Amino acid sequence: MKKNILYFELSSGFGGSGNSLFMLLDNLDKQKYNPLVVVFNEGPQFDKIRKIGIKVIKLPFKRHEMEDGGNIFSFFKFLYDLIFTEAPLFIAMIWLLNKYRINLVHVNCEIIASIPVIISAYLTRIPVIVHLRATRRLVKREKLFSKLVTTFIVLTEKSKENYLKDITTTNLDSIYDGIDIARINWVNNGIDIQLLNARGEKEKSTSEIKDLYNLNGYSVIGLVGRIVEGKGHIDFVKAAKIVLQKRDQIKFMIVGAGELKIESELKDFIRINHLEENIIFTGWQTNILDYINTFDILVQASSTFPEGFGLTCIEAMALNKPVIATDIPGPSEIVVDGKTGFIVPPANPEKLAEAILKIIQDRDMARNMGIEGRRRVEEVFDIRKTAERIENLYSIILNE
Repeated sequence: MKKNILYFELSSGFGGSGNSLFMLLDNLDKQKYNPLVVVFNEGPQFDKIRKIGIKVIKLPFKRHEMEDGGNIFSFFKFLYDLIFTEAPLFIAMIWLLNKYRINLVHVNCEIIASIPVIISAYLTRIPVIVHLRATRRLVKREKLFSKLVTTFIVLTEKSKENYLKDITTTNLDSIYDGIDIARINWVNNGIDIQLLNARGEKEKSTSEIKDLYNLNGYSVIGLVGRIVEGKGHIDFVKAAKIVLQKRDQIKFMIVGAGELKIESELKDFIRINHLEENIIFTGWQTNILDYINTFDILVQASSTFPEGFGLTCIEAMALNKPVIATDIPGPSEIVVDGKTGFIVPPANPEKLAEAILKIIQDRDMARNMGIEGRRRVEEVFDIRKTAERIENLYSIILNE
């Protein structure tokens, strides 16, 4: 008999979290599992999930993360939020769990944002997996409710280290400052390599993009991601200025949208430094792979933003592109420095520019990095292997 799994996803449906969920569901064994997805928003990733025949239920609530703090006021504020603000979600989840005879809950976001869902599963005696996509320590409320979670999935070795209990200390607060190792499962994200192998239409789309943005005859350096604080967009444009002082026939492309204030600041810098002809803003795009396929190099420039993994790095490597990434958890575990690209210090435009110039000036290096990147994706980051590992975890939890 099929097992019914409820997936809880709080993202907008535009970013990496929703995309990772779509790829997992697309490769899930539908003979064994019947998935149901619960969301708060509408977005292209959720439309893709519907198109592969999976039911998506949008709840009429706004996302609300309960505050975390250490004083008595914050504790009572937390209780108020839990009882009154989160009550509708709690009631809705209890109803859904019973209506669809759910056997397992898979939370695709952080503990602090999904506490009512975790409580609902616990009270109905349904095992719950939490897919921790950030790389950070647990906040105080999460430490408490982590005890109700059956098991966790983390994306990187570094995040696994962050969440683990410190069993060597004699400080009682520290001993309970994390998750015991038996409940942490390290499963990296993956991508659909078979989809990327269909290159005919991709080449046509790439040609259209090059014509649209007048890229023919230029080397193209691209950055993909939401324009928000800590994603490194300012370092990217500063590095572009340094590179363009030494080499011409290069264009820099920023694919994504986000905070208007930050985008305005970026455009002011570009205008003041007369870089308008060489730096392109595309806005949000749904055909991200087509854009990556136009790049000669993909740059992941995050500085303080807590990258969960860095899916675009894998996508670029799968398309035989060298990748330059900052030395932060996630991307630094994907890119092999000097082999599939370069790892550079975060918030360091000079080192970023230096890495870009090294690759641009050496075509053999660029080609070899692309080949090695593709090989690494096939060996380590195939979504079919990711889905198989998660299904094995389901089987253990459900005693199949």
